[in-house]
Amino acid sequence: MDNSRRRFLRRTAGLSAIGLSGLAGCTGGDGGGSTGTSSGSAGGSTDTPGKREAADERVVTGSELDEFEPVEIEIQSYTRGLLPQRYEWTFLFRDQWVEKLGVDANVTIGEVNKIFGNWVDVNYDVNMAGWSGKPSRIDPTTFLNAFTTDGGLYTPNYSNSDYDDLVSEFQRETDRTRRQELAYEAQQILAEDQPVVFLFAADALTATNTANWSNYTNQIGDQNFTQVWNLQSMTPTGDVQAAVKAGNLFPATLNPMAPTKSGDLMGLKMVYDRLVRLGPKGQPQPWAATDWDAVNPQTVDVTLREGMTWHDGEAVTPEDVKFTIEYLQEWKVPYMQSFYTDIESVEVTGSNGVRFNLSQPRASFIGVDLSLLFIMPQHVWDGLAEREGLEHPREYQDTQYIGSGPFTVQDFSQSDRVVWQVYDDHFADFDINAFIWNKYGGKAAALGDVESGDASFVESLQASQYNRVKEQSGIGAENVSQHGWKAIYMNNDRRPFNDKQFRLAASHATDRERAAEIVYDGLADIQNGPIAPANEFWHNPDLPAYDGGAEEARDILFEAGYRWDDDGNLLMPKE
Repeated sequence: MDNSRRRFLRRTAGLSAIGLSGLAGCTGGDGGGSTGTSSGSAGGSTDTPGKREAADERVVTGSELDEFEPVEIEIQSYTRGLLPQRYEWTFLFRDQWVEKLGVDANVTIGEVNKIFGNWVDVNYDVNMAGWSGKPSRIDPTTFLNAFTTDGGLYTPNYSNSDYDDLVSEFQRETDRTRRQELAYEAQQILAEDQPVVFLFAADALTATNTANWSNYTNQIGDQNFTQVWNLQSMTPTGDVQAAVKAGNLFPATLNPMAPTKSGDLMGLKMVYDRLVRLGPKGQPQPWAATDWDAVNPQTVDVTLREGMTWHDGEAVTPEDVKFTIEYLQEWKVPYMQSFYTDIESVEVTGSNGVRFNLSQPRASFIGVDLSLLFIMPQHVWDGLAEREGLEHPREYQDTQYIGSGPFTVQDFSQSDRVVWQVYDDHFADFDINAFIWNKYGGKAAALGDVESGDASFVESLQASQYNRVKEQSGIGAENVSQHGWKAIYMNNDRRPFNDKQFRLAASHATDRERAAEIVYDGLADIQNGPIAPANEFWHNPDLPAYDGGAEEARDILFEAGYRWDDDGNLLMPKE
C-alpha cells in the first residue's frame, strides 16, 4: 500500500428472497476489494453454514421450549452488480452470525431504490449500509447526529438521552479542543451500545486517463474527482474537450427540493451554487460568498459575490438566499433538514449582504451547513407548487434546471447519462467545455472506457482493478484512506435488536478483520464507531474492540437469557 496516500486524509484533519440458503449504508459506494467469483470464494456460501452445538446447560428441550421462540432475521443488501464488495461481505457476515450465534436468516437482495429506501424509512431488521465520505463529513457533525433520537439521518431507531445531550453540546460548542472531547465521549457511548455493528472504512481507489488529460485535482472523500475543483483544473492534452465520469453512482434527481442521497447532491452542485465550497483538503473556501464573519456565536454575516446571474440571465440577489432558507423550512427536505434547522431567521443587510441568525451556536455552520445548502432562484420557485398543483415542490418535473452554478444542464433525458455544459457567465474558469456523467452497470466496463480514452476518470474501484492499472502507462491510479464507512444497521425497535446484549453479541460474532482482508485486500481501516481512523483528529482510538468471537458472543447471550435447541438454533424468551 502507498502509505503516503494513506496519510493524505490524516494530514487534513427489484427484490428476490433468497431465504436460508442465500443470505447475501447519501448507499456509500464500495471502494476497494476484489471481484470474487462467487460468495463462496470469499469464505461465504450460498449454503447455510452449520450451527455450533451448545453446551448442555444452555440447551432447552421438551416443555421448556414453550417459553422460547427462534431468532429469525431478515437481512437486506444490494445486488452484486451495483455493490459487489458489499454483496460479498454480506455473505461473509451471514455465515459468521449463523455459525457463531445460531440465528436463522431470510435475506432480500434488491435494487438500490428499494434497499436504500428501506434504510431511510427504517423498514428492516438488518440493512447492510454505508455512508459516503463527503468532504463536509470531515467535521463529524453529520455522523454523530445520525444516531440522535430526533435529528438523525437514517436513524436505526436508537435512543440514548445522554448521547443526545452530548451531541447537542458538541454542535453548540465552538472551542475545537472541547468539541474533540465531546466527540470522543459520544463515540464511547455508541461503541458501548452498538446500535449498529461498525465495520470498516474502505480506501478510495481511483483511476484517471492521463493520456488525454492532465492536472487532475484530488479531493478528500470517496468520490475524489467528481467535484468542481477537479473540473476547473483538468486540462485536455488533445482534441477532447468534454470531461467524462464513468461509474455506477448516479443522480436520481436534479431537483434541489428532492435529494435523498449523495449522488443527487453531487449532481446538484454542478447546477446550483453554494455560499461556501469545501476545498481539496476539506477547508471552507469562498464561492458564492466572498467573505463571512461570525459576529457572535449565533450570528453570521455573509457577503454575496457581486455580478452573479442565474442561467436565465436574472441577477442573483441576497433576497434569493433569504428565500431559499425560508422555502426549505416551509416545505421541509429531510435529507437537508439538519443543515437549516438551527437557522432562526435570515436578514438582507444590503445590496450584497445576508445575516444568518441562529437559534443556538453551531460550530459547523460555515464549514458544513453553508457548504451544502444550495441557493435557489426565488423568481422560479416562489409559488411554484401552487401554480403547478403540486403537494410538494419535490414533485416538480423540472426541464430548465435554472441555477447559478458553473454548469447548465444540456441533457438529462436518460436514466444513465447527464450532460452539463460550462456556464460561460460563471465566475469560475474552466479549460473543459462540458462535463458528462455516464452510469455503467459495473466498474469493469467503466474502467475499460477510462483505459481506452472514452472516459476521463472512475472512482471506487475494486482492489484487483486498482492493482491491475496502477503501473499502466497512460493511467493514473490513486489510493486514499478515507472517512466514509460501512456498518450492519440493526433496527433497534425490533426484536432481538432492541436488546443491547444481543447487539453486543452480534458485534463480537462479526469478524471485520477477515472480511477486510478477503474483500478489500486489506485496503480498509477497521473501526468501532462512526468516525473512521483516517479522520485522526476526531477519531477516538480507545474504543472497545468487539473481537471475542463465538465464545464471547454466546456467553453474553446466555447471561441475557437466550438459549439453544438440540440443533444449535438460537432461542429468545417469548414476550
